[in-house]
Amino acid sequence: MSVKITCLQLDIAFGNPTKNRKYIEQKMTEALKENPDILVLPELWDTAYDLTRLDEIADDEGQQAKQLISQFAKTNEVNIVAGSIAKKQSKASRIRCIFLTEKVVKYQNTVNCTYLN
Repeated sequence: MSVKITCLQLDIAFGNPTKNRKYIEQKMTEALKENPDILVLPELWDTAYDLTRLDEIADDEGQQAKQLISQFAKTNEVNIVAGSIAKKQSKASRIRCIFLTEKVVKYQNTVNCTYLN
């Protein structure tokens, strides 16, 4: 059995989550033409690396990203490894990884992506 994985490395808009959500949906739709089993999104695809403004622009509890990705996965019957997103949580923002599939939709709330310099 073989599995076809399509990795999306995209030129996302710095610090513009609204624009990036529309763009990522467009690019995932285009990627479906290759009939992948799994789509893999880049890290911080929603905000890019606008780390100084994460408290302003991060997705509140990751709700918008979860809704977009889970709906796309279900509608298109594709598995998605949704990279990482900036998630607003209380007074701080954290970077979380999310993993979704068309059969079992999961939000992995316990995995912190760690960036080492």
